[in-house]
Amino acid sequence: MATKLSLLQHLSRRSFNGIIKRAPFSSSSSSSSSSSSFSSSFSSSSSSNEQELQRLCGEFLRGCEEDAAEGGVGSVDLLLGREIAEIKLNNPKKRNAFSGRMFLDFEKVVTQLESWKEGKAVIIHGAEGAFCSGGDLDFVAKSLMFPAVGYQMSLFMTHTLNRFASLPLISVAMVRGPAHGGGAELATACDYRIFTRTAEVRFVQARLAITTGFGGATRLAGIIGGKQALKFLCSTDPINMSNGRQLGFCELICKDAEGLDITKVWLSDVFFKAPADIIGHYKRLTRPLDTTALRQRHLEESETFRETWGTDRHFQAKADAAAERLRSAAGQRSPPQSKAKENPQSS
Repeated sequence: MATKLSLLQHLSRRSFNGIIKRAPFSSSSSSSSSSSSFSSSFSSSSSSNEQELQRLCGEFLRGCEEDAAEGGVGSVDLLLGREIAEIKLNNPKKRNAFSGRMFLDFEKVVTQLESWKEGKAVIIHGAEGAFCSGGDLDFVAKSLMFPAVGYQMSLFMTHTLNRFASLPLISVAMVRGPAHGGGAELATACDYRIFTRTAEVRFVQARLAITTGFGGATRLAGIIGGKQALKFLCSTDPINMSNGRQLGFCELICKDAEGLDITKVWLSDVFFKAPADIIGHYKRLTRPLDTTALRQRHLEESETFRETWGTDRHFQAKADAAAERLRSAAGQRSPPQSKAKENPQSS
């Protein structure tokens, strides 16, 4: 098994095309209107590096289109109100984890919001008691066997979240229930976060022997500071109702049933005295001045993710995590450690 994994990892670090009969998300997939629309999010005078980024993101997008065509589950639903847009992550059986269809939907939603001129704010939230638990394992398993596809996923989602963060709208993550892994990273792409009492933002990546892939480490450091971010990224400790406001990570704590209504009232009270175009101007003027350095850090984050994704250590960590979940579901405790492990100085 180890030999097979090593071979797959070796192959996947090379170009996919021609390696196997149907490598997932390869550039041989036919283009579509979705891919064409996505390409328009890049500058027409792109450098060679930008063109390569566009190509890699486009390949991942085509893989998402394949997943959708094959009956991929879940959706990302957009509701445009008079002043507030709502984005609902809808895959409740998997705690709103992102499937290929949902990656595709999310990019389409961002594209639609980029041309929405009447709005002032956007709220992102999850269906049925969860925010987002990262990637749907049924879909992510495809990229787990091909580290280069994990890299495409990282570049695609980082680029799309950067577009989302640059919208001329006040963005709020209404976090109810778990926001784990990629879901935690999604929450950091918003201007503000409002927690319900069950909210739990947890960067679990370190447990899986990987790093953040959607720009979340960089964004978290920008929200709570580098020292605090380092603690939560390495420890995988939760940010919740007990520490979220103290850290400056969330604005309010409310009951689960009131989360969406409270978020709308808060937005109206704090921001809506300003017209939509003024909000857009101030959103632009309060962005970080050195966007080039920020973009470079996001690219470094994706490169680091590529180095850690799909390795033997990642496989083992995922297997250990799955075994732990099974033990928890069965109401069993982890096997007790030996006395030698309990006392490192014992012989």
